[in-house]
Amino acid sequence: MKIVSGRNPLPGKLLFQEKQVFRQLPFLLLPGLLQLLFLWGLIQQLVFDKPWGTKPAGDLVLVLINLGNLLLLYFLFSIRLELRISDQGVSFRMGPIQHRWRNILWTGIQSARLIKYDGIRDYLGYGLRYSRKKGWCYTISGTDGLELILTDQSRILLGTWQKKELFDVLKKMELIH
Repeated sequence: MKIVSGRNPLPGKLLFQEKQVFRQLPFLLLPGLLQLLFLWGLIQQLVFDKPWGTKPAGDLVLVLINLGNLLLLYFLFSIRLELRISDQGVSFRMGPIQHRWRNILWTGIQSARLIKYDGIRDYLGYGLRYSRKKGWCYTISGTDGLELILTDQSRILLGTWQKKELFDVLKKMELIH
């Protein structure tokens, strides 16, 4: 079974929809604090004309460090996982890494089940991951996921924060008993 990419999710009656955003404080705190620190250094050197530190970096270097850190913060704040289930199949994408939807028709899915997982232990982290043993993983955080086993025996894990709602939809579709 091939996953089909497209600009839009699968058509049909929408049964479930979830959008997760990356807001884990520990991962945002360090770049945020570093941004404040380097911004202070930039202001010290450019506005107050006081060298920042014992071996001050050039003004251009501080500007580039601030811009790079701002880009990192922007990237972290823009990470999102979108999941849609329709009567046609499953659609998902991990933005901003993937702009196009990944679509799998129900005919390409052998089984679907809700599982508990440990993102760190099972996939060495969160985000878009691949494990030779467990297949592709799309997660933001948490321990609940929808595991899809495709007709070609490949696996995809889609993290969810709405386990109960997803369970109800899959049960109504008679995919889970």
